[in-house]
Amino acid sequence: MKKILTIGVSILLLFSGCTSVMKRRSFNVETEIRPKSVAVLPVNRGTSNDVESAELLTLSIAKSLPNVQVQSPNKTKELLERKFGITVAGQLESEDKNQLEKELGVDGLVFVDINKLRTAPFLAMSNFNLVGITIEKLLNIDVRIYNDGKLYKGSNIEETASITITWEQMQALKRLLNSPTTEQLTAFISNIDPNRDDAITRAFLSIMPSESVANFLGDMSKKSGTSKGNIYETLIANTAKKIQF
Repeated sequence: MKKILTIGVSILLLFSGCTSVMKRRSFNVETEIRPKSVAVLPVNRGTSNDVESAELLTLSIAKSLPNVQVQSPNKTKELLERKFGITVAGQLESEDKNQLEKELGVDGLVFVDINKLRTAPFLAMSNFNLVGITIEKLLNIDVRIYNDGKLYKGSNIEETASITITWEQMQALKRLLNSPTTEQLTAFISNIDPNRDDAITRAFLSIMPSESVANFLGDMSKKSGTSKGNIYETLIANTAKKIQF
């Protein structure tokens, strides 16, 4: 049990402070006219360095908006770079919204700003017994939808998703890695970058034999109730579905 707690403490230290925060906006609606076509602009990730997650969120929102014609995010990105020289989402705020709509060939725009992107660990308990580690991911965003350069709708959305890794799974991982000591397993965990998309799964994939990966993640998926064990894809999809249009 002492060795298991050492692993748990290592994970707690690893994930503490994995937070990205930016100042939130107020929403002053200027029109009630709903746009018929929109471009979902690249997500402004603020101080987060998680480029891949921002891109995944852009794509997920584009797929989730109901009853509206949505321009392909790839086309939007290409037009922004070619016509405005925009390669970073933070550059969008300085552009005239009517001009953006005109050049992109749409009625409206969807701006998305990440306020908080956090990965946090918790000791998983059952009947006052430690059963593993729960990794929780939290995403908080501001969404602004414009029509003809005027704010049509604004909202703040927060969503969480989590997955629990049991002691048995940790021990299975230890055996699969052929690590004879807790120190080696702890070192492996310490090298995981928590800002990467589903970092733990990526680490498993990069170091474990393919057959073992399939078995391990399959078992983890069943116990967690998440698709393919990827809690971040689940988090982003659920966040996108909450957008009111």
